[in-house]
Amino acid sequence: VFLVFAAAFFPANTDFIVLGLYLGGVLVAVLTGLLMKKLVHKDEDTPLIIELPRYRAPRAKSLGLALWASFKDYISRAGTVILLMSIVIWFLSNFGFADGVFGVVGIEDSLLAIAGGFIAPIFAPAGFGFWIAAVALLAGIAAKEAVVGTLGVLCSVSGSSAAGSTVLDAAALAAVGFTSASALSFMVFMLLYIPCAATLAAMAREANSWKFAGKQVAYGLVVAWALSVVVYQVAVLVGM
Repeated sequence: VFLVFAAAFFPANTDFIVLGLYLGGVLVAVLTGLLMKKLVHKDEDTPLIIELPRYRAPRAKSLGLALWASFKDYISRAGTVILLMSIVIWFLSNFGFADGVFGVVGIEDSLLAIAGGFIAPIFAPAGFGFWIAAVALLAGIAAKEAVVGTLGVLCSVSGSSAAGSTVLDAAALAAVGFTSASALSFMVFMLLYIPCAATLAAMAREANSWKFAGKQVAYGLVVAWALSVVVYQVAVLVGM
């Protein structure tokens, strides 16, 4: 996602934009840790004492058993969530109402498009308050890689890409409403908002609590929205 948008709107500074985003993500993580330490875990003492075992060359059988156990655990727990999210996104993007009849429709008339149009105004202060951007973000819940594919399909459907091409260039993205400023804020939101389904499942599993994962999601959404709004407003102010 970063490479597509950075290459489209900032071709001369693509490397610096992508690097800046990753460094920004690290900075937000560090500040979040400090904030949690001061406000949430301020009275907790967590000494780190780890007894390191002797290093030995692993045996092939033991290594294989450990890998199989981890793989099976991932498939049985995280994999089920990924499958479920993928099915939900597929259903929402392929079914909807056309002429008052519910059935298979194009993605522009789908339930996903309706949901995107409903939440799109929330992103108006960040510069991408249109349904195509909102739908791409919803699809990104299943997997962040799906954002690029979804945008490619929607740009093609909306006629933004010549001859039905799904190539995402500056012209195609600008035709659906993106500008340099909103592209930058969109990347910031992508960096910090809801992680993919696999990550959500892993978070809930490690904490043994979906409530904990839900709080993480809520925090991520608030931080992502606030920072993307700030980035967009500053970018517009400096004439980007």
